[in-house]
Amino acid sequence: MNILLTSLVAVETLDDSGAIFGEHYHCPLIVVAYYGYYTAVQLMIELGALPDLGDGEGRNVWFASLQSPLASVTTLRKCDELTAQLLLDRKVVTTSLKVWKGQSKKGSICYMNGDSSVGSVMLRSIINKNVHVLKFLVQSGGSLTDRDYSQLLLSNKTSQLNKMVIKVSNVSNVTSYSEEISWSFPPTWKVAVKLCQNCGLSEEIFDANVIPFLSRDWFYSDSHKCSYLLGPSLGDKFGSCRQQPWMNP
Repeated sequence: MNILLTSLVAVETLDDSGAIFGEHYHCPLIVVAYYGYYTAVQLMIELGALPDLGDGEGRNVWFASLQSPLASVTTLRKCDELTAQLLLDRKVVTTSLKVWKGQSKKGSICYMNGDSSVGSVMLRSIINKNVHVLKFLVQSGGSLTDRDYSQLLLSNKTSQLNKMVIKVSNVSNVTSYSEEISWSFPPTWKVAVKLCQNCGLSEEIFDANVIPFLSRDWFYSDSHKCSYLLGPSLGDKFGSCRQQPWMNP
């Protein structure tokens, strides 16, 4: 095991390269995060490994840290939680799209709400009914983005989202806005609310009589098309998807 980790560190810190195994390109930092080796993750980051470089599946270290090698597991393993928390403590994960886009060094920071080839971590936790991961993300400042909600809408899984939100926030009504479920409302909803506040109503009347009735579905229809992926940078060999313009800071 020590020889393996030494080799992985050597490869990762040399040029942040990886290797092809099977049908996919794999990065050492992502591999150790996927298996929950949080001490190895810490060592690699300290030695200069770039956390937002992705593998052939479109994952970066943040995605891998909250995935389990055991497909049947619908809880958050302790080693995975420690790995994800380590990334947060090291400030290599941000909830700010502006911060993520503005990094001068490519791959130096992960966007918490970004996409992989199978959707964001938040989206996957809902689809996989993993309440424990969802709670961790909410407590860490994660949000359900426009793209996540669009994916749920197109896959007819919005009722599943409602059930998950109830478990997380202990509220009975998730079709309209409340402070407890603010995190689950798409950014465009919040922008529209801000714009609507210019209609001349007092803030008290607006908050009490308008906001509660503007549900998520007011912004989306069954024909709504999902926008481009906003995922990790995949490096020169596999192209970069950091520039995808689906949401501006």
